[in-house]
Amino acid sequence: MKKRYQQWLAAGLVFSALAGFVQQAERAALAQAEGGADLKTMVAATPESIEAGKALFQAQCSSCHGTEGKGNGLAAAALNPKPRNFHVADAWINGTEFSGMYKTLEEGINGGKSGMNAYSHLPAKDRVALINYVRSLNSAIYPSVTDAELQKLDQDYDLSKALSEDKKNVPIPVKLAIEKLVQESAPQRKKVTQLAEKVAQSSDAGAVLFRLASHDLARSLTVLSHADPAWKGSLNDFVRLVSADLGQNGFATGVAGFSSAQWQGLHTYLKSMI
Repeated sequence: MKKRYQQWLAAGLVFSALAGFVQQAERAALAQAEGGADLKTMVAATPESIEAGKALFQAQCSSCHGTEGKGNGLAAAALNPKPRNFHVADAWINGTEFSGMYKTLEEGINGGKSGMNAYSHLPAKDRVALINYVRSLNSAIYPSVTDAELQKLDQDYDLSKALSEDKKNVPIPVKLAIEKLVQESAPQRKKVTQLAEKVAQSSDAGAVLFRLASHDLARSLTVLSHADPAWKGSLNDFVRLVSADLGQNGFATGVAGFSSAQWQGLHTYLKSMI
């Protein structure tokens, strides 16, 4: 009798442990499902997100990809390979899925060697908005967002946390950021002024080309001096940098009509003096 009681007790303990394990697994699965649902809401292509993405696209991407996303931006002529046409489904390296597009913005393509650099400096919310806008250009070629890919994005890039933290941060407008650069320390301003005066007085072919390309030499030099120096080693990076905010960055809008040879000459001259 005692032995049978011990067997019943042992079985009860095992059953209790199993029940507890099942309940714990169910709670974990429910939490994961709820988290996935929350993330899906956070990346949803709402009219507000698409509109925000459109504004970001015009400011950040149109110089290469064109105002309509067809790969025919002002800087496209000087870029090789040519910028992506977002209206067609051909030859997407990371695919047209939401997760592949986010990966592209997070990491770039081939370390930027393809001409597409990473945009990880943008807040996650802005990257999501950009993707939502691009996918709205031709919804037929972009598959629906799945829970599985969102879970993978969350694992790889901690997307839920990044989107939550974005709510606490207010980005500085591009124009204000450039104004802050112009208002740098006195020594830096003095150096820029000296360089601008040198360019203004020089008859060198590079200086002549720079004067043609810029309506504000000091502002253009300031922007280039504070930019990621990677532009010095890459003509594509240089073209994107100059074309990204024409007018506000000191460069004239006429630079959009430069030939490949003129872009190359301007790049060679400026990287030698900054």
